[in-house]
Amino acid sequence: MDTNKLVSIVFTVLCVGGFVALMIAAIWKVSRQKRANKPILKQQGALLPQWAGRHGFTYAAQDDRALGISSRPPLGEMTTATEKQGGVHTLHWAQVSATFENIKAPEWVRAEHVMNGSVGGRQAVVFQYHLRPEPGDDDVDGVVGLIMHLLVGRHIQRKMQDVDEVFRTVVAVRLPGSTPFLAVAPKPPGSKLVEGRGLRDMKLEHHGFNEKFLVHSQLDRFSLDVLHSQTIEWMMGEPLLQDSGFLNRVGFVVDNGWCYLMGMSALDAGRLDAQLALVEQFVSRIPRHVWAGN
Repeated sequence: MDTNKLVSIVFTVLCVGGFVALMIAAIWKVSRQKRANKPILKQQGALLPQWAGRHGFTYAAQDDRALGISSRPPLGEMTTATEKQGGVHTLHWAQVSATFENIKAPEWVRAEHVMNGSVGGRQAVVFQYHLRPEPGDDDVDGVVGLIMHLLVGRHIQRKMQDVDEVFRTVVAVRLPGSTPFLAVAPKPPGSKLVEGRGLRDMKLEHHGFNEKFLVHSQLDRFSLDVLHSQTIEWMMGEPLLQDSGFLNRVGFVVDNGWCYLMGMSALDAGRLDAQLALVEQFVSRIPRHVWAGN
């Protein structure tokens, strides 16, 4: 057999095998997520109101106004075909006038177990983002889609959406002023590229950080101010940001006057204290001069 033909066959087999392995891994991860979320979802109605009461937070079973923390409301809303053709995934993030008072979420997006209070003198809101894609949709856009892509990769994200509902934890703290958009998340295992979603992975002057984290920035100067050397060292050493467990991964978003953590699992009362502290630590490291222009 011709050597070139043999190489071509071997290459094809390896590619097909890799794709099959990826799909098997995706199905396994989805199954694992469903099993892990089941007991959490079952106990939320009892445990989350108790958590809110202990921490002086108000509690509502559902309040879609919480979705207004994103500058692209509702948080994670599907884009239209026109928006997709227009390049919604580029670095153009239009500010909109929607607020907590006038958000109206589509029926497939909900903010559940919404708890409002304060932490460290800052307004805070905690809720569960719940999305069930409409029949025929194979893509989740917006901030949620971005963070899902950064944390787990494109193919697994799509497989997750095809199989079941999406449950995510959102833990947000109010900032002193409005900001450009910034998302930073640990890289999923084996993931090196984000170009498939039209994203640019911003590189910092820290090789170890670039190897471990993905940074999507609207304004590099702002992102460099936020992700300064002390914050980088803290993130590199923070155990909660090093956990490679699929459901334990979290990403940070700074947007629209809020900083929030998005976790891959359903809202878990047992993790909330640590997650809220994590956001507070991230916010406390943002230099004061960042707000001087607001």
